[in-house]
Amino acid sequence: MQINLDKVVHKYNELEKIWSPEDKWHSKTTKTIGNFIDQYVNPLETAKGDILNAGSAGNAYGLAEDKMIHLDIADEKISHLPNGCKGSISNIPFGDNRFDLIVCVGSVINYNDPVKVFEEFDRVLRRNGHLVLEFENSNTLELIFTKRYNKKAVLVDSFYYGVERIWYYSDEFIKELFEIHQMKIVRTYKFHFLSPFIYRFVKDENKAGPFIRFDGFFRHIPILKNIASNTIMLIQKQ
Repeated sequence: MQINLDKVVHKYNELEKIWSPEDKWHSKTTKTIGNFIDQYVNPLETAKGDILNAGSAGNAYGLAEDKMIHLDIADEKISHLPNGCKGSISNIPFGDNRFDLIVCVGSVINYNDPVKVFEEFDRVLRRNGHLVLEFENSNTLELIFTKRYNKKAVLVDSFYYGVERIWYYSDEFIKELFEIHQMKIVRTYKFHFLSPFIYRFVKDENKAGPFIRFDGFFRHIPILKNIASNTIMLIQKQ
């Protein structure tokens, strides 16, 4: 069974808030992404150029709006923006070498075929431009000791305002796609280490979310530091 993108569009268009303060798990995810962008992306020269916010849901993450395009299949979340554009990251409606920076976070790529997405990112990103990518991966404690653990690509019934089906990708698979398109990883940050393992048993993201406080501990243990459910990367096109 594949992902029904029509259902995804309907779900996100119907949500009053994409990131609700009551949703502890995803609120922490958003804060982590925002901190990464503020610390490592905002200072870049490419952040002053043309920006594609791919699957933005209207969130600029503190980046300059004057040269930003908000692209999203859930058009109601960006329809109020003068720089909003309805479209898919698998078929970006812009010409070649159009952007200096692409931001694709919020696990947007997990709803899509990453091979097609990387072809599109490579096409529209200028040489020496940067890509910020955040995704959910299969090398997570949520899947450990199962046949799905660390698979290149595996469909998982995850959670976001109820159960939803998305793809999990391994870090190595994503890195392979970078290499194919001659992109270099500049920085990697992983988060949600223990919390996915807790969620596996309690099936409640708000009960599992607080365990993100132990991420700093896991990050410094060689055996465990790569076993996290979320990865955010800063990449540069060569």
